[in-house]
Amino acid sequence: MTDTTGKTAAPRFAGQPIRYGFFHLIRAWPPQDERGSPAHCWPLLEPLQIGRQTGTCVEPGNDDPAMSRRHLVVAQKGSVAMVRDLGSSNGTFVNGKQVASAYVLPGNVIRAGNSLFLVLREPPLCRGDGFTCLVGSNAELADTLLLASRAAAEKERTILLLGETGTGKDVLARCLHDSAGTAGPFVHVNCAELADSLFESRLFGAVKGSYTDSVGVTGFAAAATGGTLYLDEIGELPDAAQAKLLVFSESRRFYPVGLETPKIFRGRIVAATNRVDPDRRIPTGLRLDLRQRLSETVLYLPPLRERREDIVPLTAWFLNRDGRSLEDLSASTVELMLTYSWPGNVRELHRVLSRSVLECSAGRRSLADLIATYLTREVETVASDRIPGSGVRAFERS
Repeated sequence: MTDTTGKTAAPRFAGQPIRYGFFHLIRAWPPQDERGSPAHCWPLLEPLQIGRQTGTCVEPGNDDPAMSRRHLVVAQKGSVAMVRDLGSSNGTFVNGKQVASAYVLPGNVIRAGNSLFLVLREPPLCRGDGFTCLVGSNAELADTLLLASRAAAEKERTILLLGETGTGKDVLARCLHDSAGTAGPFVHVNCAELADSLFESRLFGAVKGSYTDSVGVTGFAAAATGGTLYLDEIGELPDAAQAKLLVFSESRRFYPVGLETPKIFRGRIVAATNRVDPDRRIPTGLRLDLRQRLSETVLYLPPLRERREDIVPLTAWFLNRDGRSLEDLSASTVELMLTYSWPGNVRELHRVLSRSVLECSAGRRSLADLIATYLTREVETVASDRIPGSGVRAFERS
């Protein structure tokens, strides 16, 4: 593998110096192995020429017959990169559209033949430290998991998980609990399901006869003592409930309804919310004092659209679990997957793959075709909702 000067250009993975300020280009498809690892990664320190000809930045022995000998060149220009087709036979595509030349940004997908390249702001990292409960090599995710592994060592540390729906907050919360090695249980509380009138009795418990027709209730806090109390979707709690949660999280004491003697909670409190300011990486919908109290350690999980380099490895992991492999996919289907916005994040990816594998077992359509059909339909639905003139659909949904 050589660069445009004929010198050896080694892939830039973890363990090598990271050139911040320069974009990186990875070859996401075909992957390096059955786990979906990117085949190569180059920093855009200078113009990179992609093609099958010796002296270009595609490894010797490239078996992509659809790629020209001199296919395209990529060069960074300030805060953007420029892609220029070099008169290739099958054309150069950016995010699914053929271009002669175009500016590209991190997260954009470039196709040359049947090979797919991703522009990244930072190179993918091979994690030597940190949790491995979440699949991926995204740099921001790696930083989060490394911080999580350090925070997990303190068994009574309060941790706040931030991230959109489907980014893996539940998985990380469970991982924090399992890594602590405590004998206590993992108690998952969905705060969105707690009625205002029953908040105290459900969370802190109630003694028999404390109110009309009441029976003794062991609250979530008592049940989680010695383990982990996972308060999911705390952003859905009303202000009054947040005030009570603030007192509990500060003092680690709670009063079951009808009891005047406090009980002490000994364990870890993990809170999570999907109400996040994506630019400032802070929770919204929380009282300021509660937010500050819970922010002893904050772990942010980026959405899938910001870690597109992990889509192929995640796909490989889910398919392998269902007895399938990446060999069942095509370059065109993977291109759709890499350019799709994934509003449901990893959970949506799992659902799409699981449903497609199930329908594929009938034998009438291929797995790649089923995935492509779903993604195309989703993109068209979003487009029709946004494009002026689609009044019928808008009227039907109003």
